[in-house]
Amino acid sequence: MSCLLHYCLAVCCALLLFQASEAVGQGKRVLVLLDDTALKSTHSLFFSSLTARGYQLTYSAAHAPHLSIKDWDNYLYDKILVFASSTSEFGGSLDATGLLDFVDAGHDLFLAIDPDASDELRELAADLGVDFDTKGSVITDHFNRHDQHQSAIVTSSALESEIVFGNSHKHAPVVYRGIGASISPKSTLVVKALIAADTAYSAVPSKGTTDSSTLAGKDATLVALVQARNNARAVVAGSIDMFSNEFFQSTLGGSVSAGNEAFCTEVSKWGFHERGVLLVTNMSHHLVGQHEQLTWYRVSDDIDFSINIQELVDGRWQPFK
Repeated sequence: MSCLLHYCLAVCCALLLFQASEAVGQGKRVLVLLDDTALKSTHSLFFSSLTARGYQLTYSAAHAPHLSIKDWDNYLYDKILVFASSTSEFGGSLDATGLLDFVDAGHDLFLAIDPDASDELRELAADLGVDFDTKGSVITDHFNRHDQHQSAIVTSSALESEIVFGNSHKHAPVVYRGIGASISPKSTLVVKALIAADTAYSAVPSKGTTDSSTLAGKDATLVALVQARNNARAVVAGSIDMFSNEFFQSTLGGSVSAGNEAFCTEVSKWGFHERGVLLVTNMSHHLVGQHEQLTWYRVSDDIDFSINIQELVDGRWQPFK
């Protein structure tokens, strides 16, 4: 079998996984776990952006005693959004392992925490490949502070990717108040969607900087994107405030609006399989000069191999470019 065929088959297998991912990723049932019901109001613009795109949101307290995401072997939701940073234990039968199983089953997870997040949520993020800094630490940047919000910074270091952000991948700087994380340089499944500026550093406010404050500059990841091997996706953010109405409506001096609303909306589109999804159709292969598709070939055979690849763009399948 030629090297070209080996390559084509490898590409085809990878793309077929994207096809499977598309089938799972298009579900619209979203469970929103909150530790404070006030977040429904303070973060209503973000939630409204999801409902406007057809998602059916079910809100629940993260510690609700009868909380469940499965009915026997069937999941009740297609995606789970966790804004419950202070929750030390989930209610009902749910725990961090259950959320990982949810991802392992091909579903999407959206996790946002704050500096005082519980150990269970920090461990959940670590299992996804995102290691948050010391509990209670915050990202500080004296050169890029946001005057309207205490302890908030401004960063324009977002991932420049049309696959994630579409045509709006160059947007206004984002206002951020929260904790930073480190990503292993060996990780092939985690992408940094938003990082701090060179002048930023992580520290516990009551202690200030120390020699052990190794998370600084662009090593400080603020929002990470995870593409699991089964093509399930997870978004992990170190700030809940960045999704709030207050931050969505912030200005950066004068009349320039912050880029939070655009950034958070586009990240959720990627995380919920609305973007960066490929579909393979019409796969065919046969010996050169023939038309019959065989189940096996010899090493020395010359083979014609073809597939059609489409990309999901704004809810419609278009030829992949």
